[in-house]
Amino acid sequence: MVTKSRSLTLNKLSSLLIKLIGLTLSGLMLYILFKRNFLVKSVSSKPANLQPPVINTKNITSSQPEQIDLSSWQYILVNYDHPVTQEFIDNLKLVNTPEGYGPQLKVDERIYPQLEQMLSAAKADGVELYICSAFRSVDYQTKLFNNKVDEQLNRGLSKEQAIEEAASWVAKPGCSEHHTGLALDIVAPSHRTLDDDFETTNAFAWLYKNSPKYGFILRYPKNKKDITHVNYEPWHFRFVGDKAQEITDSGLCLEEYFSKIKQI
Repeated sequence: MVTKSRSLTLNKLSSLLIKLIGLTLSGLMLYILFKRNFLVKSVSSKPANLQPPVINTKNITSSQPEQIDLSSWQYILVNYDHPVTQEFIDNLKLVNTPEGYGPQLKVDERIYPQLEQMLSAAKADGVELYICSAFRSVDYQTKLFNNKVDEQLNRGLSKEQAIEEAASWVAKPGCSEHHTGLALDIVAPSHRTLDDDFETTNAFAWLYKNSPKYGFILRYPKNKKDITHVNYEPWHFRFVGDKAQEITDSGLCLEEYFSKIKQI
């Protein structure tokens, strides 16, 4: 009897122990689930961080132009302070401009591929361009300049005033970018007049946006006469090569850009 009673007691204890273990495990599981739900709810209830990420600016390059070799042919500076020599002009290798874009004119052979690509791209976009002036000899520039002086004299200006005014529209002989074969006056078949109204045409809009892709810049922009000594000319584009987009984006005229380069 004692043995049987002890056996029953052990069985009851074992059963009770199993129940206690089960309850303990159940409680632990409930606690874990509760804790997890609480944490998830807490995280999701926090407001989103709308602040932009902090950007490390230490490695960002400045807007300063890179050093370039200003003695390279495409960077020649021609203006009233930097005239070209007849020897320079005589040594140029010139080729005809592409056919179908105005009269057959001459440009430096080194810019021909880019010029042809630019004209073709404009045509593909439905924009017609017309080249009305390119390379000019000193003799031809002299003729143009004298004609402009006479025009100013007919307006009643003195000789000195007429020369000064003429020079703001037509460069003095030797001081024209057209002597380099790198400059072109580009208009449209429907607008061949060299005036400010050209900037209202689709041709100008296309050139201003796209010409830098082919190495050309608007050489005489607005509000730069004090520096260039030349009035705004929306038709005058000049080849400078790979730096065309950088120069255009800088808002600087060529004189200002080169001056900045020299300061680096």
